[in-house]
Amino acid sequence: MEGEDPGSPGVPPIKPPPPDVVTQTLPWQPEDCQIITIPLAEPNLRAQCASPATFECPSGAVTVTAYKYRTRPLTSEDLWSGWRLLNGPCAPVGEPVDDLADAVARELKTLKIPPKHATIAPVTDWFTVQIPMTYYTDDTPEHLTTTVLGTEVELELTPSSFSWDPGDGSAPVVTTTPGAPYPDTTTTHTYTKVGTYHVTLTTTWTGRFRVAGSDVASDAGTWRPIAGTGSTTHSTAPFETREVRSVLS
Repeated sequence: MEGEDPGSPGVPPIKPPPPDVVTQTLPWQPEDCQIITIPLAEPNLRAQCASPATFECPSGAVTVTAYKYRTRPLTSEDLWSGWRLLNGPCAPVGEPVDDLADAVARELKTLKIPPKHATIAPVTDWFTVQIPMTYYTDDTPEHLTTTVLGTEVELELTPSSFSWDPGDGSAPVVTTTPGAPYPDTTTTHTYTKVGTYHVTLTTTWTGRFRVAGSDVASDAGTWRPIAGTGSTTHSTAPFETREVRSVLS
């Protein structure tokens, strides 16, 4: 997911890969109160639009910057959606007020992260029931660049857990390690029925960020944790399981 400001050319794309959707995020402006559907959806913003000069957040909350966003397909520069509200103008007292960090956390939830690939072994045309199948992937971090609230940020994302859905109705096999190639048996599953299946790997990602191009000795250049997680999925090609029976001659 990439932030883009049509009035600010030269915003670098996410690399790799290009996203399917481009997102533009901007601070809320007084004239945006004319976008009727947005204030109606958030009570504090509705009150602020009605009385901007005297508006105060309710007891137990502090004023923060409200943001709006809209999206368009990567392949079209003109098909923008309508504006939507990202957050209202108030936040609970004691909740850290960090617009950039909060926006990066929201970005991570929908960011197009290159997925970790599910690999099964041993490599064969079909697999035998009642014999464990090995699952594995890799846990190499991903380094991405994106633009959030008009600021270019670097992201370092690391897999934190791996959930392997065998596709046969069994509960997923969940691990914090990526497994290893056959004959390793760190992560395995045993199919008990003949059939055609595929394995789906869901990877959960945690990460940290910093402002791109900043002096590493400065606050902006310091790596900071990203609240929350992102996720990716990848499925193997379908494979067949068979039953092997001994034949006495």
